[in-house]
Amino acid sequence: MAAAGGTGAGGDELASRASVKRLMADKDSIEAQIAELRRLLQAEEGGEFVQLVDADGFPIGDVDKIVRVRNVRHRLAELQFDHKSLMARIEQEMSRVLGRRPDHQQQPSGASNAASTPAASPGSAPPAPSLAPFATVSEVADGSPAQAAGLRNGDRLVSLASISVASSAAVGGSSAQLVQAVASLVSSSAGRAALAYEVVGSDGTRRYGQLRPTTWPGRGLLGCRLVPLVG
Repeated sequence: MAAAGGTGAGGDELASRASVKRLMADKDSIEAQIAELRRLLQAEEGGEFVQLVDADGFPIGDVDKIVRVRNVRHRLAELQFDHKSLMARIEQEMSRVLGRRPDHQQQPSGASNAASTPAASPGSAPPAPSLAPFATVSEVADGSPAQAAGLRNGDRLVSLASISVASSAAVGGSSAQLVQAVASLVSSSAGRAALAYEVVGSDGTRRYGQLRPTTWPGRGLLGCRLVPLVG
């Protein structure tokens, strides 16, 4: 008699989807705790980088403040380490889910739809429909990684790596959650391999490219904003 519940690849995928949702919830919790600890440091005289020694290098006279700030900083360091580890786990789990998608949904890196899709032969199934975009690209900064990768204001993002509407069930189903998944992927991919993307331009043309999240003189790792599409 077969065991109850999902088995094989299908059961593994369902388990990975559930794991992604739990990890994303944990990520939100850790980020909220980090924000609160930073707020506590900002409330101290001198802000987040408050000095605990005087100009001569001796500890300040406020012992309670020294203990308080050191405890907050220690906990902040722990949470930042946990956050980094969690981002790596999220990337692994998402790869397990998204890695099982059909090739035409995983690899939007061909030069054109015609070049990447073989001609249909008599009696073959029709080609899969193009995926719909889930976010609009805006505020592309000059000199940013996004601009260098060819992204333009008004582009609509169809996919980044394996994140697309086809993978929405893995992260909750909404465009906003897909954008959150992109943010997580970008954070964990900083300085690493470039990510393949597909966009629909303002003229309706689909374009493909490679985007490499990295630090640069401006804000963020991409230098652009992604706005979830509604509906």
